[in-house]
Amino acid sequence: MINNKGIQFSKARTAGNSVKVFTNTPADYRQLVTLLDSMKRPFFTYQLKEDKLDQRVIRGLTREMATEDIREDLVSQGIADAEVQQMKTRNTKQPLPLFLVKTRMAEKLQEVQRLAMLTVSFEKKTRSTEPSQCYRCQRYGHTQRNCCLAERFKSVNYLEFVNGLSVPIIINILATLENQHLFNLLRFTDPQVHFYKLSNSGINS
Repeated sequence: MINNKGIQFSKARTAGNSVKVFTNTPADYRQLVTLLDSMKRPFFTYQLKEDKLDQRVIRGLTREMATEDIREDLVSQGIADAEVQQMKTRNTKQPLPLFLVKTRMAEKLQEVQRLAMLTVSFEKKTRSTEPSQCYRCQRYGHTQRNCCLAERFKSVNYLEFVNGLSVPIIINILATLENQHLFNLLRFTDPQVHFYKLSNSGINS
């Protein structure tokens, strides 16, 4: 199939129940991704080095600031491709007064001294020591951005009645229940929903 499309690769080998393909050039990589996507085949890839954005942590802003306002300010100062997201605590997912900016213009960030009239500084994002996990398929070793495997869960809003009070919670509905990060089986009256597991978020809050 790959050879018929003129896609060049250096080697291919099995890895568990999948096959790893190593393409020769970035053009071959993109052509193979397009081919698999058009065929609706489940796969994931690792991002090309030239496609990766530099990441910098912005310090000096308040946690209440909107990411879109920060992005627009960066664009107005010449960082045209800026992507901004707010950082959160690992366990409780509470917003921090820290923002992550992704850009190919990291050197130009050194010229930015103020955002929203506040003095800011930029630091390189430290690499996490934990293995990356995809929030789409729940597998380890790659990220959601480059994953086309089947989703392992979806989020649905439900109401849990505790002592007569309705408390909104988020239920992670899993196709399989072996995910070690999820626990606490609950049963719901909905005939379409039987036994599922709750994620840590929302249970203790």
